[in-house]
Amino acid sequence: LDPASRQSLWGVLRRWSVERSILLVSHYLDEAETLGDRVCILSEGRVRCLGSTHFLRERLSGSD
Repeated sequence: LDPASRQSLWGVLRRWSVERSILLVSHYLDEAETLGDRVCILSEGRVRCLGSTHFLRERLSGSD
């Protein structure tokens, strides 16, 4: 999608998500952060990490 269409679609998804659950598949973390309450990271068909974007940033930052 071009940037304008992407932003327009994000607006539609935000409005819809108030009343329903939406499963969004994306390769873009910024999109997942903007639109999702929870993010699931998959690798080779397996769930590798699941949680809020705050949780994932802390867990995957490597600062421990």
